[in-house]
Amino acid sequence: MGAIEDTRKLIQDFLAPELRELSVRIGALEERMDARFSASDERAVARFSTLEERTNARFKGIDGRFDALEARMDARFSASEAQIDARFNASEAQIDARFSASEARIDARLNASEARIDTRLSASDARFSASEERTEGRFKGVDARFDAAERLANERHAQVMQALSRLGDVYELRERVARIESRERAS
Repeated sequence: MGAIEDTRKLIQDFLAPELRELSVRIGALEERMDARFSASDERAVARFSTLEERTNARFKGIDGRFDALEARMDARFSASEAQIDARFNASEAQIDARFSASEARIDARLNASEARIDTRLSASDARFSASEERTEGRFKGVDARFDAAERLANERHAQVMQALSRLGDVYELRERVARIESRERAS
């Protein structure tokens, strides 16, 4: 165990001061690095703040341009809308005028057609009435002839019935005569 202790003592004697010196140097290096990082952070924060201010200024400028552009677009849109409304109203007035004129022409044509139809219907009614009167006269003539024929047929029927009745009387007389003759022959 003596060799291990000797080695340890040797390491402590030789390496320990070196390690302490390295620790001190590393501490100094860390402090310098922290100082540099702090300075770098401060510069970065300053740069970022400046950049942010410039960016905000640019965005404000862009916002101003957008507002101006929007105002111009609104003005143009309003003007275009007014023109479109005026054109639409003018077109609507023209269409209404054309429609009214067409409606008047159609009404005039319908009235003329109605008048022609009424005239034709009146003429047809007159012809129908005349035809009806002629037909009525013909029917009355036919009825009169039919009544006369019926009276004549009734008279002839009466005559035929009288003749048949006489014929029946004659036939009865003939039978009587035949019976009388047959009795006389039999006697």
